[in-house]
Amino acid sequence: MEGRNELGRFVKGHNLNGFSETWNNHQKVVESYSINKLTLQKIADKFNCSTGVICKILKKDNIKSRETSFYTKGKSKLDSRRDEVINLYNKGFGMSKIAELMGCGIDIISNLLHKNNVQIKTAGFYMLGKEPPNKLNLDKNKIIDMYNHISGIKIAKHFNCDNSVIYDILNKNNIKIKGSTNFLRGKPSPTKGIKRLKESNEKNKLAQEKLWKDPSYRGKQIKAQLKGRFNRPTSFEQKIILLCSKHKLPFIYTGDGRILIGYKNPDFINEENKVIVEVFLDYFKIRDYGSIKNYMKVRGEHFAKFGYKTIFISEKEIKSENWEGLCLNKMQEA
Repeated sequence: MEGRNELGRFVKGHNLNGFSETWNNHQKVVESYSINKLTLQKIADKFNCSTGVICKILKKDNIKSRETSFYTKGKSKLDSRRDEVINLYNKGFGMSKIAELMGCGIDIISNLLHKNNVQIKTAGFYMLGKEPPNKLNLDKNKIIDMYNHISGIKIAKHFNCDNSVIYDILNKNNIKIKGSTNFLRGKPSPTKGIKRLKESNEKNKLAQEKLWKDPSYRGKQIKAQLKGRFNRPTSFEQKIILLCSKHKLPFIYTGDGRILIGYKNPDFINEENKVIVEVFLDYFKIRDYGSIKNYMKVRGEHFAKFGYKTIFISEKEIKSENWEGLCLNKMQEA
């Protein structure tokens, strides 16, 4: 168990429903994991999705995963409640439910069960009222006959059970598992019309390229993309908004895409004095620009071409104890 990391445990077959909705908040997901040190399960609960979705987002952003032992350092490993955990598991409670009851991560429950040599149950155990697969009383002959015509997934839906239960029965009866294409015979080819589709896509591409050359159209599209990409303002930006309100600073929040300067969207603008404030999370700038220094150089030079001075407020500054004084001094000096 030692040395295992969180993100490596989730990928194939995990529930990824709600990925696109959660991706809109992926910066906040990264903050929850990297800065607030929440577990995958707690982040998933926060954004109302599965741990698989959170894992995929973190992997997509190249976030370095933590060792599972991270959550047990300095904590009780439930040794005092070991018998209670094992008893709940033997009664049919899943690890996630036990973790919820105990107020800890799934990894801690999993570690405890492995440490005490408790046999881990298969997914099929939790189907149909917590009955094990051998107690489901499924008609194996009927299942085998149905498999000649429809897929195992559809059979599972028919019997209201997990796919693994059906495939377990088929394997035990030496039935060869078929590929998905076996069930498409006699049906229209899934590739029918692809040539026409490619031609249509090519026409659309050329039309889009023509539209993109129009500065007015391009500006509107970039603004729309920026608005849809994140739920703004971020937690860092909210702090600066409150600071501006408290001290009556002449900066307007524009990080939601409402204003573009040379197709770049600044976070805050003081239009009267031609000053821009950029609030940033180190990880994303290092990922996109190679270093914080390079990000500040490129971004500052871009806005300077349009007559603006740029003030940069880093993650370290806004997370410090005296963040308000540091940020206020920077913004007032401008």
